[in-house]
Amino acid sequence: MAHAHLALPFAPAPARTPRVLVTRAGRMLLAAAVTTASLSVARTAQASSDFPSIVAKQWNIGGRLAGASAQGCTLCHKNDDGGFGTVNRAFGVTLRTRLHVIGGEPDSLRSALDYDKSHALDSDGDKISDWQELAIDHTSPNDPNDFKLPPAPPPDAGTAGEGGQSSTSSDGGRGSSNEPPPYAPAPDGDLPPPFEHGCAFVRHSVTGGLTTSFTLAVAACAARYFRRRRGLNAIAERSG
Repeated sequence: MAHAHLALPFAPAPARTPRVLVTRAGRMLLAAAVTTASLSVARTAQASSDFPSIVAKQWNIGGRLAGASAQGCTLCHKNDDGGFGTVNRAFGVTLRTRLHVIGGEPDSLRSALDYDKSHALDSDGDKISDWQELAIDHTSPNDPNDFKLPPAPPPDAGTAGEGGQSSTSSDGGRGSSNEPPPYAPAPDGDLPPPFEHGCAFVRHSVTGGLTTSFTLAVAACAARYFRRRRGLNAIAERSG
């Protein structure tokens, strides 16, 4: 059985792909976002490229930064291109992870450098501070084998070294101070008797002197008494 085809009074419209209508306000917001992002990236790149000069100025470093390229970026970054995720040098890791330096914020770097210097931080572990290496010794704070030993302390002015002599040295070069050596007191009985002068030949006290005088007086009186008595006895015998 044949089917009859009915003619439609109009042809169906073809399928249309949906489109997103972007208003004028949307286009302006999108352009502003892109512009802001571009300026932010440019500002961050410019500020971070100034970081080497900030380090040199903050720590009064003349000439090239030790251990870094001529541009100075490799003091912290793996290459001069820099950018996020490229800070892998020891000094840069200290600034970023420990002292929280933020790219594009020079003030954060200045504060970190002050802290690094005042606390004598040592990024490469060679026992020489980052500031000492960069500003004084001009060695790399990223290389533990690149450092200078501190100078030996000067010898003590009051003591001569072994084998030498000072103005008051003794014992073949062993120095001593300017003070005379102490002397031990002499033991009892080892001192000479005190010097006596005048008419006295023995030391006596006041009481001893009085006793001696009284004894001599009594003896003198007794001698006179006996002499007189012997004289009287002699006279009596002649008279008798």
